[in-house]
Amino acid sequence: MAYEIFMGINFLLAGSLVLFLLVPVQLLLISLFHTETPSNPSKRHQFFSCIITVYKTPVMCRLLIDSLLSGSYPHFEIIVILDNVTERFEFDHPKVKVIYPPEPLHSKMKSVRTACDYLDDQSDAVIVFDPDNLAHPESLTHLNNAFLNPFSIIQGRRKAKNTNSPLSRADALNEAYYNYTDRELLFKAGSSSTLAGSGFCVEKEIMLRFLEKKKENIDMLLLGEDKLLQNYLVQQGYRIAYARHAVTYDEKVSLANQMRRQRARWINAYFENMKESARTFIRGFLTTNWNMIVFGLATVRPPVFLNLALLSILLILNIFVYPPLAFALGAAIVLFFIFFTGVIIRNKMVRYLPALPTFLFNQVIAVFSAPQYRKEFGKTSVTAALSIEDVLKNDHLP
Repeated sequence: MAYEIFMGINFLLAGSLVLFLLVPVQLLLISLFHTETPSNPSKRHQFFSCIITVYKTPVMCRLLIDSLLSGSYPHFEIIVILDNVTERFEFDHPKVKVIYPPEPLHSKMKSVRTACDYLDDQSDAVIVFDPDNLAHPESLTHLNNAFLNPFSIIQGRRKAKNTNSPLSRADALNEAYYNYTDRELLFKAGSSSTLAGSGFCVEKEIMLRFLEKKKENIDMLLLGEDKLLQNYLVQQGYRIAYARHAVTYDEKVSLANQMRRQRARWINAYFENMKESARTFIRGFLTTNWNMIVFGLATVRPPVFLNLALLSILLILNIFVYPPLAFALGAAIVLFFIFFTGVIIRNKMVRYLPALPTFLFNQVIAVFSAPQYRKEFGKTSVTAALSIEDVLKNDHLP
């Protein structure tokens, strides 16, 4: 009896891990048969409120502001929220509002909520940026085009601003992989793109309802506000679009200790929001809502490196316990790496592969150090002070 129970758990765990690992492959197959229904969009230009959430150090956001002001889209404002900033920051431009909250907020979503008190009356939607981001000159134009499709919530594509170290190159590869699997493929499969933490756009009224409805959660939450927001949106029946050409350049980690802290916080955010993702899936299953089912399944799955680690342990165990299952697990892992290689080739990032082992090693260390960063609200240390002109010299958008 004990053996039967053990084998039942063995097969259940193996099946779940294989299902999670191969979610992107399944999405790719589904996307081949899914087509969007044509719409009759409005021709009105949206007025965007670009919110920059600064924590402690404001110096880098000047480059982001410059990139937004030098863009081609004219209908926007910029609201800079300086959370826990002691130094004086000024930017003299009619489109720019600089706000000092009366007390420290220690939260990106609290900063967004504060910024919403200063929105221009004509504001249609808010776009959230981190201070170390840069906006491509055509980014707001592409977000406006996506709104006209029409979609009320849109995630743009985040690309690496810097690839000045092995870790930043591996991080750039990691971003490109998730852009394709958790944003582009999810959307093409008829579900919703995940939110990336910055470079996303939400219709003003929808964002205000979220901030009011989830006020208690936001006040208590230090990590994963984007995950809280995306589950709320999908559960409310909205579909999050993915705009591949609306590019935001993002600072990538360059130092090992910086990478470990960042990943430890993200792992904590995953576990903190796993229950909401499961709730999204269950609600979708009970209401036969395709968007919720697929999105819930995709977001409840563990990070790829954890999934692979657990599958590898199970594979080794089953070499001795049940070899046919070990063979099946090995085949699933090989299929995943074929898919992963295809994504790398698609993004022309094969040269970044040598940086992956160091990146994965630091990911593993981050797992064990995650508890000590559970209540930490942090920021990415800036190591590459690049302007949008610097980045565009070396970036040729596909």
